[in-house]
Amino acid sequence: MAVGRKVYAPEFKRRMVELVRAGRSPEQLAKEFEPSPNTIRKWATQADIDEGLRAEGMTTAERNELRDLRRENKQLKPNHDNLLSVPEVSFHCPVTQCCVRRKASAEAR
Repeated sequence: MAVGRKVYAPEFKRRMVELVRAGRSPEQLAKEFEPSPNTIRKWATQADIDEGLRAEGMTTAERNELRDLRRENKQLKPNHDNLLSVPEVSFHCPVTQCCVRRKASAEAR
């Protein structure tokens, strides 16, 4: 989270969205309360997307899932790259009861 960025309670955001839907403008609400008009406008737009009132954009659940998948991908990528750089692979063959070593093939990469 950015330094100095104010975090508002979900109840407060919901109330601002309700007021916008009731006809109050984000500019009026910004004068009365602390968030900027653009912030209030974004909350109202995101609430519309989450509730299916707008088709464009990702829902909050989709955004959270994408964030989590990107984080997981970022963690797994170095491990994947390390595995690909191993020059030889060894494994135990249950048929011959011996250890087999071979060069990692380009197709396995």
